[in-house]
Amino acid sequence: MVTKKIASKELRDSLIIANTLDYILTIDPKGNIDSINPAALKFFGYDEVNIIKKNINLIIPEIRSWDLFIKCCLQSSDGNNVFELVGKNREGNAVPLEVSFSKMRLGNNNFYIAIMRDITHKKMYEEKLRFFAHHDPLTGLPNRLYFNENVCQELYQLGRCKKTMAVMFLDLDNFKNINDTMGHDVGDSLLKEIAGRLKNVLRRKDIIARYGGDEFVIFLPDIYNQAAAARVARKIIRTVSQNYKLKNSKIYITVSIGISIYPLDGENLETLLKNADLALYRAKKMGKNNFQFYKATKQF
Repeated sequence: MVTKKIASKELRDSLIIANTLDYILTIDPKGNIDSINPAALKFFGYDEVNIIKKNINLIIPEIRSWDLFIKCCLQSSDGNNVFELVGKNREGNAVPLEVSFSKMRLGNNNFYIAIMRDITHKKMYEEKLRFFAHHDPLTGLPNRLYFNENVCQELYQLGRCKKTMAVMFLDLDNFKNINDTMGHDVGDSLLKEIAGRLKNVLRRKDIIARYGGDEFVIFLPDIYNQAAAARVARKIIRTVSQNYKLKNSKIYITVSIGISIYPLDGENLETLLKNADLALYRAKKMGKNNFQFYKATKQF
């Protein structure tokens, strides 16, 4: 009777393993795959004959040495460990996995059961959360948080080398009129178009962000002088001020820009932004569609 119960339990367990959607393997003391369930075979794209007795690094290349992996990663008191590892299927495609290892003793040897789950969707969701934590969802540009964090780092690193840098504050002229007369959908489309044009004007090392509403900020690291910043400002004004065709309507808009220079106008981002904003206010008062420096050393 006892033998029959044990046999029934083993049969039940084997049926569960065979039909579960998780990917289940057993690994021998040398790191070779001893058994694998159908879900794992299908997922990794192998037949049993091509994978049994093969080393686990065939499908998890990160585990280069099974002995080292056991020593460094699987030495916990209860023998249960969960890791995020990158798997590789037969076609060579990388797949993020959550892998749980459980130790079992058979005779004089330690075997491990590996239970794996594909966490591709989880990783994509996490990546999306990270992106939108630092980017504007409408334009795809970096947001205020990203700008502040990265520019502070740049100011610290390049400032020690005594580099000249510039901060630009941009505001679209009369943007509210477009929203009021043509609707917010058109306004949003216009902002996306402008964001694309601004990115094309700038160098790869420049940092641009949508700071809020119709305001953008730009950080120009390692510029020579005010004249170099003025050239960039003129190029931005020319680029933004070209016609836009949205919903079968031609739209014309201009931009005003305020510029502050490091270290002439401030040695930290807060001061540089405040002074660029003051320069922007002066550009608006002078008729818009122009740029102004916080402290101009000459006329450009």
